[in-house]
Amino acid sequence: MSQSDRQQIIFCFILASTALAVAMGIGRFAFTPILPLMIQEGTVHLAQTAWLSSSNYIGYLVGALSLLKSKRHSLFVVLGLTLVTLTTWLASLGSFGWLLVLRFLAGVASAWVLVSISAFAINWLKSRQVASSGLIYTGVGIGITLTGLICSYFIIQSVTVNAAAQSSLSPLSSRLWQYLGVIALLATLLVTFLLAKINSQLASTAVAKTS
Repeated sequence: MSQSDRQQIIFCFILASTALAVAMGIGRFAFTPILPLMIQEGTVHLAQTAWLSSSNYIGYLVGALSLLKSKRHSLFVVLGLTLVTLTTWLASLGSFGWLLVLRFLAGVASAWVLVSISAFAINWLKSRQVASSGLIYTGVGIGITLTGLICSYFIIQSVTVNAAAQSSLSPLSSRLWQYLGVIALLATLLVTFLLAKINSQLASTAVAKTS
């Protein structure tokens, strides 16, 4: 195996794991650790939480079904991550009605990334005879773990801030959505760069074989 092939395989693992970490860890499951704060701050009421969760589940189903015949995997990875970034950051501004829409769109985006990364990365790695292609799904666990740790850190930090200083800040749940939105944006840029890198190398290889 050439140095270029090894590099492409590493790139593929990084981009697939990162994409899944953002799509699932942030787009799908960040809602879980932030929800108690949103209830405490009065952004949503306990009776509304089931609607928000159901909206996300429906979005996930719609997103998965919409890609049944799609072969534009790279495009939907980038579109999905971009939508995760936008819906995460905009959740900081949310009333219940707005959040209902955002959670639906986040579900659609998460499904787009999961389905498209599975189709792209698994097939690509298997074509290179990489037996451990399933390792890309560790990105899901990594994303959920890191998101939980980030939320826990800021919640613990907020407890140490005195009441006067805390009252001058925006609600903690809003700040958490914004922080996660920035992380999602940086990860999206990384994945987009790596996808472009792999696709350009694939194009160069194809040209070399036909010439």
